[in-house]
Amino acid sequence: MELLRDFKCIACKLDIKSYGHFCFICEVAFHIKCIKDVDGLGKNSFHKHTLYNFWIEDLKVLTHQACSVCGRPCGVSLYGCIDCNFRAHVECLGFPGIVKSQLHQHTVLEEENYDAGKCALCRSGCLGKRYSCKQCKEVFHKECIMSKDAREAATEEEQLIGDIYFMYIERFLLMFKEEEEKEEKKKSGKFKMRRLQNYRWK
Repeated sequence: MELLRDFKCIACKLDIKSYGHFCFICEVAFHIKCIKDVDGLGKNSFHKHTLYNFWIEDLKVLTHQACSVCGRPCGVSLYGCIDCNFRAHVECLGFPGIVKSQLHQHTVLEEENYDAGKCALCRSGCLGKRYSCKQCKEVFHKECIMSKDAREAATEEEQLIGDIYFMYIERFLLMFKEEEEKEEKKKSGKFKMRRLQNYRWK
């Protein structure tokens, strides 16, 4: 790890503003967080080693590498193993258990549910494995919430600011709701106590 100002991370395509990792052989740079294990994937049922996200258009390697799971070409972005020759599309490895998408303001969780429900994005039936929001009770097809077509282009900083903003709003609303419920309980408890006291004095 070293100071790498004026380098571009090949994983996320953003400038490295301070420290990062640099490969002198390939002449590529990474943010520290981008080179860490892929969240939600790591080790999985398809492969015993840890997987990392790579952009093969930036690496000086063959661009026609085939996915080890489905056999189709990997394209620009792939998950690969640095210990062996395994590589795969994200679709072939499965979806992460927790997702924060620009298509929905809350974090959504993967679940398996066979209750009738409609995807909040495409409005068609949504059964089986899907994502659901515990805040607003909406459900989503995995393909809809993970779709890149409808995502807004935003810088890393804009996404972080938006996520922090929504996190504080959610926290404030939950605190407000809890306090409101406590007040309701207190009021109903005092009312019952007064009725009991009035009854005893008669």
